[in-house]
Amino acid sequence: CIFKAVLFIHEQIAAPLHAEAVAAHVNMSRSYFCQCFKKLTGLTFNDYIRQERIRVAEQLLCETSQSIAWIANAVGYGDVKYFSHIFHEQTDLLPSEYRAQFNKGDK
Repeated sequence: CIFKAVLFIHEQIAAPLHAEAVAAHVNMSRSYFCQCFKKLTGLTFNDYIRQERIRVAEQLLCETSQSIAWIANAVGYGDVKYFSHIFHEQTDLLPSEYRAQFNKGDK
């Protein structure tokens, strides 16, 4: 069930994701889902979502020339300033700094 939930999360990374909805998708109660999710992934549901969104954003920053606002929306952050804040918390770099440092794609 947790593997199915992780696949669902990856497919829906741009959409608002809540533990209740993902738990319902895999036919589990929210509390039991969150307990199993943390046991199997080592992260809380919200921490996992944040980590995955930043991982996908890193990939997009390196592989595309899309704007940072577009990337923020593509990974589920409607507010580019909030996205930049979370990205900086996770990577110690702003998205623009990350792109400049690690960009392997054509700009």
